[in-house]
Amino acid sequence: MNKQRADEHKLPVGTRIKFVKTLISGPDECGPGNLYARAGDFGVVTGHDCPEGHWVKWDKWEAPFGAKLGSEFVEVEDDKPT
Repeated sequence: MNKQRADEHKLPVGTRIKFVKTLISGPDECGPGNLYARAGDFGVVTGHDCPEGHWVKWDKWEAPFGAKLGSEFVEVEDDKPT
């Protein structure tokens, strides 16, 4: 059964993205915290089916993580610096 709501837009795996928000976790009792992506930097969609909607990977971070389209990242046509 498809759990996707009709109003949710999913970008295809491989879509290039730009982070519009710096994404960090912690620090907390489990560790000092992590920087997952910096606002203004680029990455790629790697999958779906996570609570945030998209699995994404920052070009400067080795592991994918969940992020929200629109509030945390946007699709880009060209990620080359101008």
